[in-house]
Amino acid sequence: MNKAIIITTGEELLHGRTLDTNSAFICKELYETGIEIIECITVGDDIEAIIYTIEESFKRCNIIFITGGLGPTDDDRTVEAICRFFSLKDTVDENARIRIEGLFARANYKINKKDYKMALVPEGSVVFKNNKGHAPGFLIEKDDKFLIAMPGVPFEAEDMFVNEIKPYLCQRFNLKKSDGIIFRLTGLRESTINEIIEKSKIPQLGKWGISAKTGVYEVYLSLNDTTDDPRSIEEMLKDIFKEKLIDSSFSSPSEELVFLLKQKQTKLATAESCTGGLIAKMITDIPGSSEVYNGSIIAYSNEVKQNLLSVSETTLKKYGAVSEETALEMINGLQKVIQYDIAIAITGTAGPGGATKEKKVGTVCFAFDLCGQKKSETKIFNGDRDRVRNLSALYAINTVREFIKK
Repeated sequence: MNKAIIITTGEELLHGRTLDTNSAFICKELYETGIEIIECITVGDDIEAIIYTIEESFKRCNIIFITGGLGPTDDDRTVEAICRFFSLKDTVDENARIRIEGLFARANYKINKKDYKMALVPEGSVVFKNNKGHAPGFLIEKDDKFLIAMPGVPFEAEDMFVNEIKPYLCQRFNLKKSDGIIFRLTGLRESTINEIIEKSKIPQLGKWGISAKTGVYEVYLSLNDTTDDPRSIEEMLKDIFKEKLIDSSFSSPSEELVFLLKQKQTKLATAESCTGGLIAKMITDIPGSSEVYNGSIIAYSNEVKQNLLSVSETTLKKYGAVSEETALEMINGLQKVIQYDIAIAITGTAGPGGATKEKKVGTVCFAFDLCGQKKSETKIFNGDRDRVRNLSALYAINTVREFIKK
């Protein structure tokens, strides 16, 4: 198997001023090709450090991807470092030079000597066109070792990798899409997912790992050569995780919910307080959601809760705005304003202020009208304001999604 190491260069990465997204993108793109990424390394704009990292990396892999340091400034030193490592001279790529001159002319910028530095590549290298910027990428092959360099600017690197580098590698190494499955779960804790997987047949199928996002977990499963048809594995996953499994056709719980609502010809409405319309946003981000989503009332203040959702002053004084009683009255009031089959009401304390002895930050109260079945519940979410709001919205969406799937 081909093994690869990703090297990202730049002092801005080491100092935390810029986030390295290139490594994650390359790893994701290569996951399905069979090229195994064994390490990601970040180094500064130091020629000796870059040369040393290349030398050490080639002791453990046969492919190196290196990003950054192809620009016109004095701290862009990747080409020089690579030329020194391979004992090569640099040369001007004429296609890159012409493109750079054209881009500068169209922008009415005066080109100077240092700008031509972006057209330099090691002699004898395979050159990859930069469709989104100036400096080209390139590949050097020597003694069955391959080094691929690309720009550090993410949108340039991503376009070049997808349209130039990946197709070249697939042809050069006769790469085929490897057998692997990525499935998404929600409504479960990571440790619970881990425990369920370990007790199932999944570990026998191949290597697996869990990637955590807010409220959603992706499980990566690289299948062994002897494993079953991936379709039968998906059926097994449905049996194991049931409604907690997001169908593989969808990228998020809200996308699956919109599909299910369409399938059942069911209308949804929401009344939101602490989430401030976040549930509505998650739903309306999905194309075609207008077929099933009738609308929302954002009742952030008690006054709006009373005037638009008919929440009684007595309920607010006796139980408080953050209470199941208030959430249920929000549902009842919503029914008078917006027609629906299913409704969500949510009120809570997202923080950092607003906590009491009885109701700490992260306390969120929900009410649901699930085709005439009304229920309420209280959850406590840990984290900062954004995390509490996101987890609250996701929990509400998942509650409805799981109800429809059962």
